[in-house]
Amino acid sequence: MAFRGKGGDWIQNKSGIENPYFGSSMFTCGELKERLTLTSEKGGRSSP
Repeated sequence: MAFRGKGGDWIQNKSGIENPYFGSSMFTCGELKERLTLTSEKGGRSSP
């Protein structure tokens, strides 16, 4: 795992998991923790 076994978080703008750490060896390894969506309010965000 990244960061000496602690793992890492990332944000991506598409569905599925594309792990940026360790290249192809762990490319689809990970979990969805939160889904961010845009709102009409300034600076607002929501999670379904």
